[in-house]
Amino acid sequence: MVINIFMGENKMQKYLILQPNQGAISDGVAYEISRSNEDVIKDAWDNGHYRKAGYLLAKNLNDAFMIGNVQHEKVEKIDKFYSISCGDIIIDCDFKSAHLVAPLGFKCIRINCNI
Repeated sequence: MVINIFMGENKMQKYLILQPNQGAISDGVAYEISRSNEDVIKDAWDNGHYRKAGYLLAKNLNDAFMIGNVQHEKVEKIDKFYSISCGDIIIDCDFKSAHLVAPLGFKCIRINCNI
């Protein structure tokens, strides 16, 4: 088995997990966020209703999702951390790219973030 370390196959990336601040949003907004409604999520972000929940090291988004759901001990918690779910935002700290956790996979989104 050949492993190509130059293509980043084994490189661990640092990811920031953003989660909705449930106490600051209405039930209707929470529902839309849980359905990965991108417009509602961007509005919630712009209005300060997302918070930094934690950092983790992972190989890719799928690995980050898995760690954030079953290996909480590997998460450097900043605030209350819940399992990663639809509506959460995962930011690649190296590339400054943001991905929305969608019902099926991830969706690249544009948000103004300072990490």
